[in-house]
Amino acid sequence: MPALPRISRDLDKASGWLTELASIYRSARRGQLATDDASRLAYLCSQAGRLAKDVQELKELAQIRDDLQSEPQHVPQIDYTSSDADAATSVSVIEDIEAQS
Repeated sequence: MPALPRISRDLDKASGWLTELASIYRSARRGQLATDDASRLAYLCSQAGRLAKDVQELKELAQIRDDLQSEPQHVPQIDYTSSDADAATSVSVIEDIEAQS
């Protein structure tokens, strides 16, 4: 009686594809899988793992974008109506620094 096929889990995540890749490697090392087939399957697993990782990152970026869009924009309020005395003080401090150089 032939062995039942193994059911892979978590193939929607990159870690699931890494587990599958490890299983293919072990099967090839034991001689249960031809090296040509194992090589092709390993390539497919690596590409699918990269794709799963990219999809996961895109979902995270979309979540960050939605979070940023849902928050109210906070614009700092700066008081630009300072008195002339403050401006004169700033100018005198700058002149003192330049004189010391």
